[in-house]
Formats: sequence, structure tokens, C-alpha cells
Amino acid sequence: MNKRPSHEEWNTTLIAAITDAIFVHEVRPDGTSGKFIEVNEVACERLGYTRQELLQLTPKDIDAPDGTDSTDIIKVLATGQNITFEQIHVTKDGRRIPVEIAANAFTLAGKPAVLSMVRDISERKQAETEIKAHQDFLQNALDALTHPFYVIDANNFQVTSP
Repeated sequence: MNKRPSHEEWNTTLIAAITDAIFVHEVRPDGTSGKFIEVNEVACERLGYTRQELLQLTPKDIDAPDGTDSTDIIKVLATGQNITFEQIHVTKDGRRIPVEIAANAFTLAGKPAVLSMVRDISERKQAETEIKAHQDFLQNALDALTHPFYVIDANNFQVTSP
């Protein structure tokens, strides 16, 4: 007969299987983000910190100065809403990583805290940049035309003039 894993083993196994970074941080009485209470291995590897180093930091310490203001995020979370937003994290060695954060407020040991699931969106941002560059190129090419041109596909026939 197989022994069922304990609750702690179950949680540890699940957290280890998650490929997104997980951060849990306290919320100070003044409503600002406090230190991290828990982080997973993905968070440590992605940012280049040891677990002990990350547990001495706050979200503000890893957020780029020109990123989303965490004060506004905490205010939204304080209303009981979950929130998903983009941010830029800065690694220990100074690299910038665009991320998407799904944050949820909850109570931990009677105190307010925030759980954040953080996904690296570097590839998506790179693809968006490339698409925008292609769109700009095509628009500039169309703007430079001085004669009428035709756009034809299987469903539409359209005459466009500069």
C-alpha cells in the first residue's frame, strides 16, 4: 500500500515543480511592502541571489526604479482584489528582466502578506519588439509610396492611394 505524502511533503513537491518564481512578502502596518518571507528556488536562480539574501530584501529592492510603483499595487491588494501587472526585476548582477506578476493578498499567521507568482516574459517582450519593428517598417514603406497600390487577398479587394 502506498503511503500518502504529508501536507508538508505535498506542498514542497508542488512548489518545487512550479516553473515561475514565487515570492511571499509581508505588508507593513503603513501599507508598504516588507521583507520577503518565502521564495522558491526559481526566484533565487533567476535573480542570482541565495535564499538567505532574498529573505533580507523587499520587492522594492528587486524592482527597477523605472518600473511599476509597488505602493499602488499594495493599495489595490488591500481592497481584496487580486492583480496582474508587468514589472521589471533587476538581478544581483544588474540585468533587467521583464516579468508579469500575479499578486494575491492573504493573511499569514494573523498578518497581511502578498503571494506573487512571477513569470519571465523576456521572450514575449522580444517578440513584441520585433513585431512593432516590422509594422513600423511596413508603415514607412506604405507612407513612401507615391502611386496608388492594390491589396488583394482571397476575401478582399481594396484600392489604396497615398
